[in-house]
Amino acid sequence: AHVVEDNEIVSVDFFNNGTLVRSVSGKVIWKILERNRKLDLAIVEVSRSSLIGYRPNVIKLAPINTYISVNSKVYSMGCPYARWPMGWIGHVINNQYVIRFRPGPFPGQSGSPLIANININGQNEIRIIAIIGWRSNDQRILDSGRLKGYGIAMHVSALHNLIGEYQESERITNRIKREAEYLGQNPRSNK
Repeated sequence: AHVVEDNEIVSVDFFNNGTLVRSVSGKVIWKILERNRKLDLAIVEVSRSSLIGYRPNVIKLAPINTYISVNSKVYSMGCPYARWPMGWIGHVINNQYVIRFRPGPFPGQSGSPLIANININGQNEIRIIAIIGWRSNDQRILDSGRLKGYGIAMHVSALHNLIGEYQESERITNRIKREAEYLGQNPRSNK
């Protein structure tokens, strides 16, 4: 939501193998930006005809009750610092009300999906398990060479609750840690 701001029409870019293949107009059809940024999501609709034959890859949301265990491998992609896309592999460090993971995301990656290979009805499937929104304030490198900070993502259950047929889950949205830092272009800005 912080990316689309008050705009009703936004530009949506599609990449394939690191190459921009299509830039089209999209209509903001739903958004929520709560005070203190506990919830910060937007849904942008793109008409199929505007893609002019291009069919983007689609990754489905995981089921609402998906559980990802600590140390599970996760993947993401995004455009850090609003530049070209990149992908990375990380792991879950805590999964209670939100998913905490390492490595932490770069500024500009809020809204990127956190993806995992999960079991659905006996089949392994790649699904979106969370949406990245924050990172811890502490981004120091420890003596061991490891990064102390971590990323924080809104669990897929919150997405189902917000955009699906379920009611908003106060249990999840109210448990986001206070030390979280907004991942917009200017983390200290009030905008």
